[in-house]
Amino acid sequence: MKKKDKIHYLKLLSENLSNIDKRRKNVFLCPTCLEEIDINDLNNISEAHIIPKAAKGIAKTFLCRECNSKFGAKQDKWFGEMIKLHRDKKTFVEIGLEGKHFIFGDKRFFGKWFTKEDGTLAFLFYKDRNSTSDLEFFTEYCRNKKITFSLEYPIMKEENSIKKGYLTAAYLYYFRIFGYSWVLQNHLNPIREHILNYESDIIKSYYFMQFDKIDWEPWIGLLVIDATPLLVMGMNNLLTILPTFSNKNLNELFNKIDFANSKKKFQVFNYDKHNYQIPAQILIYYDKPLIFSDATQGGLSKNVMAQLITEDGIKNLYPISDDNYDKIKNNEKYLVNELIIKRS
Repeated sequence: MKKKDKIHYLKLLSENLSNIDKRRKNVFLCPTCLEEIDINDLNNISEAHIIPKAAKGIAKTFLCRECNSKFGAKQDKWFGEMIKLHRDKKTFVEIGLEGKHFIFGDKRFFGKWFTKEDGTLAFLFYKDRNSTSDLEFFTEYCRNKKITFSLEYPIMKEENSIKKGYLTAAYLYYFRIFGYSWVLQNHLNPIREHILNYESDIIKSYYFMQFDKIDWEPWIGLLVIDATPLLVMGMNNLLTILPTFSNKNLNELFNKIDFANSKKKFQVFNYDKHNYQIPAQILIYYDKPLIFSDATQGGLSKNVMAQLITEDGIKNLYPISDDNYDKIKNNEKYLVNELIIKRS
């Protein structure tokens, strides 16, 4: 992105933040680590691909430079490789992965295997890590008419990295659309902690569902199960499920829902993919708040904009007056009803 475009979008993000939390002005708040950075400190604010560029990801957002580097080093490689595998419908060998071990017959050899440009496999043996007898075995083994070998794919050992990649992408996709209304929700702290700690599993729940339909391009929307709305991001054949303001604890919710026998309904949010955020500070599904920032609850923002989602689509709601907001800010149901009355 050109410098002037970067400055433009960072100003939009800064305005979005100050509208939601009037204490924060002229700052960029990293959506993952929540570090505040002066909006003019462009060296420490980094443009980031939500889906790795190597996997043809187009959508972008902004992170602090440290978080962007951390994700690039830890998650993006394996997350990107898995996306390419699904998108291109190729085998592990065909996408040109490399490995450090391989097995001929029943013997494991140390070395490197990789796919050449013409599609053939090449094997490099490490002389100092394989015994002389093992190398002699290989020479003799290759004289057989039938040769069997197996490869150990590093990607198969990186399931945790791939899952964190999907979760990080879903979290950032919602930030890209809803801005700091999404980020400034304390119930998302476990998700932030989980994706920032590469070696640890802060979240023990399984936040994913296999989906019959295959969509290569990522989308965000609602999965409604037994009248319970869940925020999701869909990509490939996997749904990443995120908590809502109405359902902050997915552990408890998942224990109550019989996914196999429940009626499932999807609704895609068709927002302009070029938007970095929308002005709404609250997202509502009928009478259930989905996104409702702590700053808005705490009265740090007034003249609140909201959007109402029903089966008929997404409707903008007028801002409520300061007097009404002061009366209803601690009453979730009244807030929803008041906003609906003033819908556009």
